[in-house]
Amino acid sequence: MALGWLKEHLISQLNTLRNESNSANLSEIFSYRIQTCRYATQLQTARHLVYHAAILKDSGRRFTKESAMAKLYASEIGNA
Repeated sequence: MALGWLKEHLISQLNTLRNESNSANLSEIFSYRIQTCRYATQLQTARHLVYHAAILKDSGRRFTKESAMAKLYASEIGNA
């Protein structure tokens, strides 16, 4: 759920960046780009944590710690 919210927020940021790139000043454009990169990095990190826990589960190995880490990180970035 947090991953979906973050993905939608990232898409919104990209659309804002595209729409305001012609009318905004350089510092605002730079600020949007930094924030967009931050969201993209957080989303990719959360996905990797979730996928890693899923791979461990599918292979029959213990995944309790990894799934807890993925859940914690995704919920933290979703609520930030």
